[in-house]
Amino acid sequence: MTEYFPAKFVYKGNVCSAQLTNLSEKGAHLQVGANDHVKPKLLIGKELALDIVTPYGKSHCTAQVKWLDPKSEQSSFGVEFTRLSQKESDPLRCAIASPF
Repeated sequence: MTEYFPAKFVYKGNVCSAQLTNLSEKGAHLQVGANDHVKPKLLIGKELALDIVTPYGKSHCTAQVKWLDPKSEQSSFGVEFTRLSQKESDPLRCAIASPF
């Protein structure tokens, strides 16, 4: 079963909402909602500050855009975490460690 976590990031002054999936220690896949009025025109290498809500609570991290799905008009993209809390109790760390 794939987990989906709500995420927000600011890009060019706009708050963008996305769903985070395929979470791993190294990164994740994000999908901007089809109904979201803000469609960011991201570039590979762009650093993003992410606020992610997991079943364990809210977490903050930074990540770099590593790939863009050209078929999705840049609303589907992958990130590599560049700053992630090292605390085992961090909600994002708990989600990564979760067997579900």
